[in-house]
Amino acid sequence: MGRKPQQQARETGLGGRRKLRIVIADDDPGFRTFLRKIVESQPDLKVGGEAADGEEAVKLSLQLKPDVVLLDIDMPRMNGLDASRQLKNESHETGIVVASLLEAEDYHRAAAKSGADAFICKRAPISGILATLRSIEKHRRN
Repeated sequence: MGRKPQQQARETGLGGRRKLRIVIADDDPGFRTFLRKIVESQPDLKVGGEAADGEEAVKLSLQLKPDVVLLDIDMPRMNGLDASRQLKNESHETGIVVASLLEAEDYHRAAAKSGADAFICKRAPISGILATLRSIEKHRRN
């Protein structure tokens, strides 16, 4: 839609398909860096931005309009659940994944209640995290 041909070409992956744009929101810079490297190594994924807290995640996501936002559940200023609620109220087009180090059933329910499309444990295998990010976009298109 209003993208320049050069910008659109840079954002395409294999087969000329547009790369899935992801915003990573986590207060741990080490985790953000780790996940960015993993995501950027994938031919069909692109990190569109990073945020260190929930407020920054909401502002950045509303500005960039990524395909998927990955929100840590426990962040300063605004937690991932509140950020998920706000993003769902303001932008129904963005997929939301809430993440936590803990695999507690309460977190799954809280993420679903906040409007998140999925919950992942940060300790899950990388292949599972990547599959979840990709599945959110496929689910949104159907």
